[in-house]
Amino acid sequence: NINLRRLVNANINEPSKQSINAMSFHSSGNVLLAAGQDKHVRFFKVDGEKNEKLLTVHVPDMAIRSASFLRASSSCLLAGRSPYLLSYDTTAGSMHRIPGPVGWDVKSLEHMSVSPGSEHA
Repeated sequence: NINLRRLVNANINEPSKQSINAMSFHSSGNVLLAAGQDKHVRFFKVDGEKNEKLLTVHVPDMAIRSASFLRASSSCLLAGRSPYLLSYDTTAGSMHRIPGPVGWDVKSLEHMSVSPGSEHA
């Protein structure tokens, strides 16, 4: 037998007004990022009851299409319909632009994904 029960929505304390395109759990298992069309990344401490909002980051120049934590770090990668990625460090509160692959005619990295070992995006 498998017992299931409905828990409180992870983003109950600050739901997005537009679609959420990406969600990722930190390797610790209790922090979730949710990002999307409203150009915000929201971080929640997920406990199944209160799901406290930890942080909201506005990304003015990108509607986020994909996002993922990097394994065992405080950073995450964000991608949209642009030829670059953004790296956000939650500890330092800093955002850095990462150019796309040199020599490729890539107009969008929106389908980016991080490898399971986080060695490659």
